[in-house]
Amino acid sequence: MYHSNFSKETIWAVSIIILCILAASFQLFKIKSKTSDMLLHSTSANSIEIQEELPGLQDSAASTIDSADKNTTTTTLGAPIIHDVFADYESPIDFESLWEINKDVYAWITIPGTIIDYPILQHETDDSYYLNHTIEGVEGFPGCIYTERKNSKDFTDNNTVIYGHNLRNGKMFTELHKFRDENFFSQNDIIYIYTPTKQLTYKIFAAYLYDDRHLMNSFDFSDSKVYAKYLTEIQNMNSVDVNLRKEIKITDTDKIITLITCIREQPEKRVYVQGVLQLNE
Repeated sequence: MYHSNFSKETIWAVSIIILCILAASFQLFKIKSKTSDMLLHSTSANSIEIQEELPGLQDSAASTIDSADKNTTTTTLGAPIIHDVFADYESPIDFESLWEINKDVYAWITIPGTIIDYPILQHETDDSYYLNHTIEGVEGFPGCIYTERKNSKDFTDNNTVIYGHNLRNGKMFTELHKFRDENFFSQNDIIYIYTPTKQLTYKIFAAYLYDDRHLMNSFDFSDSKVYAKYLTEIQNMNSVDVNLRKEIKITDTDKIITLITCIREQPEKRVYVQGVLQLNE
């Protein structure tokens, strides 16, 4: 009888001890869990703070370097990572398919408000080749939209000159003539250039008639003084044949493109449409 009572008391004592141990373990688990949550929240908050600071860092870096070359971001604590600012760019142009037709294609030009929407080519040895050869290499019209070897293919020159025919069917650069109309000029002011790695946006600032001289042979646009004088002369033009956006002030630090086509009834003259690169695009 005594032995039985002792066994029950022992069982109760052991049960109480086990319950105490379980309760203590549960409290310890809650403390550890709460600590882990606090650490996780702290880490997440720091990550959010870092990410929110990134745009400011990017803007700061972009203000000190060429926006078309590099930018600065950071994805982890530590040193920043330098990468191409156009690393996430996806060209709307299928250059791979174009290169299967002709490896000389290096860019694409689109002018809203016109049907001008063509590849740009540059021959590696013959500057006049695409004056009378199609993209397939067939001799004759309509030729191609093209540049000469005096211009690089990355649009970093002060003045990139782009040529195209004025055709009776309205194709190629024929619709540059539309910019001779003051109303059309006032309502259409953008040129897009697409390359495999970036998009460039140009604001049209001038459209006018010019003589038939070879522009790149007539001016050394790499000379800042020559280039500045040339830009000043354009912005000071005053003629019925000139449309200007005088509110756009261009200096020798800007990059421009000059689109050129001929005039059938005035073979000694050319139509020029010029745009300035928008660096904030």
